[in-house]
Amino acid sequence: MKIIVNYVFVIALIACVVFRLTSVEAMLIGAMGSLVLGNPFAGQIRRWTHHCLAISVVGLGAGMTVASVQSVGVKGLLLSGLMILVVLVAGAWLARWIQVGRVQSVLIAVGTAICGGSAIAAVAPVLDATDQELSVSLGVVFLLNSVALLCFPYIGHYLGLSQHSFGLWCALAIHDTSSVLGATSHYGSDALDIGMAMKLTRALWIIPVSLGVAAIETRRRQKTAVETPRFPKFILGFVMMVAVATWCPSIHPVTEIVSGMAHRLIAVTLFLVGASITPAMLRSVHWRSLIFALLIWVGISTITLIIVISS
Repeated sequence: MKIIVNYVFVIALIACVVFRLTSVEAMLIGAMGSLVLGNPFAGQIRRWTHHCLAISVVGLGAGMTVASVQSVGVKGLLLSGLMILVVLVAGAWLARWIQVGRVQSVLIAVGTAICGGSAIAAVAPVLDATDQELSVSLGVVFLLNSVALLCFPYIGHYLGLSQHSFGLWCALAIHDTSSVLGATSHYGSDALDIGMAMKLTRALWIIPVSLGVAAIETRRRQKTAVETPRFPKFILGFVMMVAVATWCPSIHPVTEIVSGMAHRLIAVTLFLVGASITPAMLRSVHWRSLIFALLIWVGISTITLIIVISS
């Protein structure tokens, strides 16, 4: 039986590329397969997802120009910083009201504010988070990412959002980069470009926020040192690829191929994200943590949507 499940998993993964499934379809197939048949590669999924995401982000840079990235600019950096501050402050207040543990609430708030699982992984060692606290935080973020990937495109079409507005909204309101890629690519190429540039700008805040949390922990626990958060290297790779695509027009045919392959890899990444949703992960999510994460996320999604529509 295990061998059959292995083959089914691999065939489904290949089908995402061969049949050019959308990111939503790929994620649903991955989730249904994992929940019904089980995930034979559960131990490797997180690492595979990280690598596929990094490669697809760098590859997408081949289809963009410096001008499209600059369109986000300093305004985008400041706007994302303001939203992060709102989430962290609101999270601190909500945690006391809903009675969610301090470490758990900080992990979820940071994951919601910046870039989902990557931010949680960066801050967890600083907080000395337990495996349970880490798994619950990641589980909540994965669930809400899945909801966002399914719902955001329909909300965008219903409200008549332009591709620029939708890409900006997704980049500000969705946790993980993978789900931003999935939702915006489903909406349109312009939405993907704006969402990608803005999301990576938002992800830059992972370093100052993580260092801020580390400083607070050092003072609170009277530690002498904390672990330094790692910079997400795929952002640098993305910027370098954009530069090559802009200033080396002679290799445009090559960059087009790279960009096309990166679009296909998005479906693979979202399939792996869906396959990460296992029965064990769902059982680990406590209702208080889920309500806490949901309230913060719905609040910031609403605020950013109002900002995007009114701008």
